[in-house]
Amino acid sequence: GLFERFDLGEISTALKQRYPGDKRLIGLIDEKNRDIQEGVTQVQNVLSRYSRLATLGSTAFALALAACGSAPKEPQPYEPPKTGDRSEGLQLGELDLNPIQIQKVKLCGLHVLDRGQATFAFDGGDAQAFQLDGIYDDALPNPRPVVVAAPAAWSDGTNASTAEGTDPRGNLRGSAFFIAHPQLGQGALSHYWRLGFVSPALGNVWQGKGQYTFDVLDEITFINPPLYAQLVLQVRKCDGSLAYYRQVDGNRQPVFCQLAQNHAWTHCAATIDLTGVDAVLAAEVRVFVPAGGYPYEGAVYLDNLHAQ
Repeated sequence: GLFERFDLGEISTALKQRYPGDKRLIGLIDEKNRDIQEGVTQVQNVLSRYSRLATLGSTAFALALAACGSAPKEPQPYEPPKTGDRSEGLQLGELDLNPIQIQKVKLCGLHVLDRGQATFAFDGGDAQAFQLDGIYDDALPNPRPVVVAAPAAWSDGTNASTAEGTDPRGNLRGSAFFIAHPQLGQGALSHYWRLGFVSPALGNVWQGKGQYTFDVLDEITFINPPLYAQLVLQVRKCDGSLAYYRQVDGNRQPVFCQLAQNHAWTHCAATIDLTGVDAVLAAEVRVFVPAGGYPYEGAVYLDNLHAQ
């Protein structure tokens, strides 16, 4: 076999016959022969191990091809060139390239999260693309008898937590606001009129949060009952449907933030469970105005909508 030439047995026999009395020489030859045989044995063990790994790899490769719907083909026998042109000898059979169908997997809620500040502070000289959406009576079949759909206004002189009109002009710090509408003084079946500040589309910095705060200033009520505010998130769920999420209590009832009536800002906080949500698309701060013939004048201000 391959390792027979590494055997010194014949040499040892010849030396014993020619020099039977030279025990030292014969001992050295025998010792060296044992060393060689031990080395050959180690090499054989290594080759045997690699042979088993190669067999295992071939089996795994065959199984992988079978799983992909394509089995290995028998190699075509080589035929020598017929005219001396070497290219004639390269006879390549048609390749069976069955496309592997890879199913796209969408991981719900997986985003490149931006750890930056998720805040609408309205401190850049504008209302940051917020829109007004109202006016709703949620008990009506047609819940919006008066359509208010316009960009929110921006106030330079009112900024949390200063009183209305007292923030220095020209410093670009301000707040978004809406002016009281005559419809707010009319009756409503739901006993409340609803009008909201709606954010523009939200990016990665607003994903994966759950804790939210915002400041609201009520400057439209006098002897009226208090106003209430609520944060609502428009979301895309893991099943692809759209929904609105808000904070609820232990009985699954919505939670509201009651606004102060002493010309002071109210700091509101909300915890919204985003289980089953793929993405938060927009945020809306809804203001609920009691209906029933109460007089309303002035404005409602929004500032510092923040997620963390």
